[in-house]
Amino acid sequence: MSIFEKKQQLNKEGVRRMPERVTPLKKEEKKDTSIFGGKPYLTRSELREKLRKAEPFIPGAGGEIIPQRERVKIEKELFAKNYGSYVDKGEFKKAIKKLEKEKFQAKTGTDKLSLDRKIRYLKKLGGE
Repeated sequence: MSIFEKKQQLNKEGVRRMPERVTPLKKEEKKDTSIFGGKPYLTRSELREKLRKAEPFIPGAGGEIIPQRERVKIEKELFAKNYGSYVDKGEFKKAIKKLEKEKFQAKTGTDKLSLDRKIRYLKKLGGE
């Protein structure tokens, strides 16, 4: 059998063809589910209003809730006037870090537990 005949036989048996191009799947854009809703900052009054209207459930706490008064109190404590009239995402994260530091320095277990619940709640609102 000559080389020419072998080539013809290979062609008949099936030559590997280039697969058709597959269009790549488009990546879905992540929606900003945080309290900021895609904005770079919120005014203090908007932040207070969003905290009032936000879901009161604490993630990972078995259905416990933070009352509306407590949420407004959190806003007044963490985002005091020294932040100015606007609160951006970086300041929001700084406030969470501040709470984590307070949790580390807390003396009793109940203080640590309440601070941990606030941290988890704010992280949920911040989209983390």
